[in-house]
Amino acid sequence: MEQKNSRQFFLGANTGAGFVSLYPAFAAPEDGAFIWYIKGGPGNGKSTLMRRAAERAEEAGFAVESILCSGDPDSLDGIYIPEKKLGYVDATSPHVQEPAVPGASGKYLDLGAFYRPIPPEEAEKMRRLFAAYRREYARAYDMLHAARLVSPGGIPGVLTAEAKARVREHAEAFAEKAVHRSEAEEYEKRRFLSAYTCRGAVLLSETAASFGRVYTLDNELGLADDFLQTVLERARSAGAARIVCPDPVDPEKLAALILPEDGLSLVAVSGDFRFDGKAARHFRLDTAAELSDAKRKEVRRAAVLRRSLAAEACSALRRAKELHDELEAVYHPFVDFRAMTRFEQKHLENIFSA
Repeated sequence: MEQKNSRQFFLGANTGAGFVSLYPAFAAPEDGAFIWYIKGGPGNGKSTLMRRAAERAEEAGFAVESILCSGDPDSLDGIYIPEKKLGYVDATSPHVQEPAVPGASGKYLDLGAFYRPIPPEEAEKMRRLFAAYRREYARAYDMLHAARLVSPGGIPGVLTAEAKARVREHAEAFAEKAVHRSEAEEYEKRRFLSAYTCRGAVLLSETAASFGRVYTLDNELGLADDFLQTVLERARSAGAARIVCPDPVDPEKLAALILPEDGLSLVAVSGDFRFDGKAARHFRLDTAAELSDAKRKEVRRAAVLRRSLAAEACSALRRAKELHDELEAVYHPFVDFRAMTRFEQKHLENIFSA
């Protein structure tokens, strides 16, 4: 059974197609969830408010799902407290969100109200920093697009129909033993377990391990998706609760699948994304390709090139983080932190004393 743990996920991913968002499905209003949608700009306390709300919830004995910023994992973009069906989300660009049923499924928290008047010369400085910040993100997306194009799995003759069939056969054998019909309520959530960030390629290993056994899958050639899709089909037919984790490079594919009731996580690993922990088993999917020596050399060259391009994307995200820090420093003198802190304390007291 799933343990009561606080866990971390991403709801956005920096990809070759730009920013991909899973935020609309964060907490469904039909499930009775209530979300506070935080509005505001850099440096006015959105992440801090959510971090303090999470601390209050955990002090009260509640598990918290924390949503990390895919650009900067040290910053929060959202939290959800399942037992209270209560959440907070940064509802600003690039993941602009609005309540589905304003007042009933969610309300706004406008932290922008605590900005003091900003002089024209400072506003111009902010505009220049915002423009430079966005250019770095555009470069990151270009690099990730190129990384996807040179992926070893795209080399002609590497991923044959026979190789894919062998992987699906292994997956069916695994699913037959590991996936069971759930007695709990069926659900399917979509979360990113991995992301390209200012800290490099990040795989949330502790989150995967918190559900129980972890099985890792080769994904240098892109075969993990075939394995995961096969197990996902069995989980759906069995009515098993599941957390589906898209690939941050190609979100049409899967990078992980978590089955909470069965106490297991299946996680794709590669030169970029590595599982930091002890796996119950590692599936060597790349051997299914049965490559010649010449093809293996070609694959290695492509893998080195792909990692180099992904590393350059992360360097651009790191520069974007530095620019964002500069933006926050420019904004800080024009934020009424005293009034904002009073507002935050009153809000959290109302929420957690109810």
